[in-house]
Amino acid sequence: MPRLAACLLLLAILPNGLAASIDVHVRDESGKPVAESAVYAMPGAGPVEARRGRTVVVEQRDREFVPYVSVVQTGTSVTFANLAQIMHHV
Repeated sequence: MPRLAACLLLLAILPNGLAASIDVHVRDESGKPVAESAVYAMPGAGPVEARRGRTVVVEQRDREFVPYVSVVQTGTSVTFANLAQIMHHV
């Protein structure tokens, strides 16, 4: 997929307790911005704590997901609330 090939893999290498800003622009092979992209940043070293027990809600309104794009970490529960007037599957 061209979109996947265009995504940037970004690793933040910072000691624990420090923060930094990350400015990322995802572009396709021709240099055009890729809409609705997600970039996931992880520490370059040390353990990554799992965030268990979280729940994310994705609503279905007028045949669309709200929010349209969701990034969900492993171990997170996702609830799909159908607020549309029709019955359908996710």
